[in-house]
Amino acid sequence: MIEVEDIYKRLKNGQELTKKISYTHKFKTNNKAKQMSLGRVWLNTLLPDDYPLVNEIVNKKKLDDLINEIFKKYDTERSTKIITKLQQEAFKLATISPSTFSIDSFIIPKELEEKKEKLKNLKKDITFQEYQVAVQKVADEFTDYIKTQGYTLDNILNSGIKGSALTDWKTVMIAKGYMTDMEGNISGPVNYGSSEGYSGHEYYNAAAEARRGFYFKSTAVQKPGYLARKIITASANIKLIKNDCKSKKYYELKVNKENAKLLIGRYFLDGKDIVEIKTIDQIINKTIKLRSPLYCKSKDGICKICYGKLADKLNSDNIGIIAGGAINTVVVNACMKLRHSTSQVNIIMVDFIKTIKESKINYKDLNILLNIQKNKIIAKEDCQIVIDKKEYNDTTIMNLNDKYILPGLIDINFGKGKNLMTVTLPFNFKINLIKPKEINIQGKIITLNYSNGETIIEKKEYVKDQDPAIVERLFEGQLKFIKNPEVLIDLMRDELPSIDLIHLELIVSNMFRNSDDLTVPCRLSNYKNPSIIGQKRLPFESGSWLNALAFENINKAVENGLIRNEDAEMNPLEKIIMEESQSAKI
Repeated sequence: MIEVEDIYKRLKNGQELTKKISYTHKFKTNNKAKQMSLGRVWLNTLLPDDYPLVNEIVNKKKLDDLINEIFKKYDTERSTKIITKLQQEAFKLATISPSTFSIDSFIIPKELEEKKEKLKNLKKDITFQEYQVAVQKVADEFTDYIKTQGYTLDNILNSGIKGSALTDWKTVMIAKGYMTDMEGNISGPVNYGSSEGYSGHEYYNAAAEARRGFYFKSTAVQKPGYLARKIITASANIKLIKNDCKSKKYYELKVNKENAKLLIGRYFLDGKDIVEIKTIDQIINKTIKLRSPLYCKSKDGICKICYGKLADKLNSDNIGIIAGGAINTVVVNACMKLRHSTSQVNIIMVDFIKTIKESKINYKDLNILLNIQKNKIIAKEDCQIVIDKKEYNDTTIMNLNDKYILPGLIDINFGKGKNLMTVTLPFNFKINLIKPKEINIQGKIITLNYSNGETIIEKKEYVKDQDPAIVERLFEGQLKFIKNPEVLIDLMRDELPSIDLIHLELIVSNMFRNSDDLTVPCRLSNYKNPSIIGQKRLPFESGSWLNALAFENINKAVENGLIRNEDAEMNPLEKIIMEESQSAKI
């Protein structure tokens, strides 16, 4: 029977991993000879004798599945030894027979060259989506061509690790396309690949896009991790209550194919009855009245009907901690993905009218105060926008000659004193906030005073990505004037579309507090006199001295725990800390 060292000898003697040899195994092939590549024989030789034959391309997904199967089939100790052995031998294999390629590997046939030339003559008024379709068609043909040129290149292309035709391959050989600089300005398209050479201006724009990538790499992972810690600590006291609170107020939600599956196990009003959602056929393409943590009347937590059956699957009543962990997973994964996809430009065309009409904000009332156009918003009455620079940092607000570039979640004030009215614009992307003639700056407070006819916001398109600044702004409660919790939910859902909606509802229901007593959730009073409290401040409002200490506010901790001698009920996280501390002493 062939051994792994036999394979290494063959490779050192000049044979390639694609070379097929006869492979026979008592269990894997039932003593029958099979013609398999050296690479697949190598893998099967390292797997246990009782593991089934692997005779297919092993890309990233297949490798993940294989590792999971090994841990299911064998005990932990043996599984660990198998995986460790695979890792060690993989390093050895890579040094003996590295899989690589160079630009010389690709010789584009004449028919593809002709199609590439046609890309250069695309109409200037073509939309971004039409452009992407045209480029992708040529890129797909190019990918198919590569697959016919060599097994090694085919493996690299399908590995799931070294890029795809739409990104790296397209950029190098087909067309660079659109580019985005740090300010969010979009340039291009460049209708040819980098292998053909850039002009000075194109090279500068490509470098600007690279700087934008470095920005995300430096900020995208750090912020979500810290935010998740705050969310978990702020929500740790929220428990599942077994009784039904009998709430008569519902979260009205339009169900589509994107959110239908995430509602399985929830309860909604069907006629006069509260019914569990068991299949998407019950709700798809309907507007339903959903029982929700937003309107739960339980004082000591969230009831089982408003929450649904997710806690049963997770076998835990600590639904606040679960929500924080879920948000952490989604945000960090999205930002990690963003780190590796900054070369992909996903351009969204702005339509302020459509965005506002699709939100929970009353478009007719807002249109009385503002002249809302597709790409521009103009003041109809005198109004103010107040920017507190403490709520931003140098990477989330840019001060240019004629505008500020910042996340579009901003508040506009109309009137003064008792007649003051504030509206929040629901744009979870960076906007160009045009500077008015009158600007007052006092310390970190910037007041923009707009007169009738002055342009407030202008934007034609933006690049859709996972912006940590917007996620942080939503969860930190910096949109102080939102009165309807469903508006905040919609903004969060747009930014985190893959997360189970119940987690966002839970966090938002915890953020809305009664202004007269911030220890009381506003859901208990149907959101009368609401005040939005962010994740950093929420732990202090719970009266917990240990939370205050965890958030590095020693003065608050000493005042509550020692001077006032407050003994707040500990949340699960605090109990763990205290138990570990006592164990360490023993």
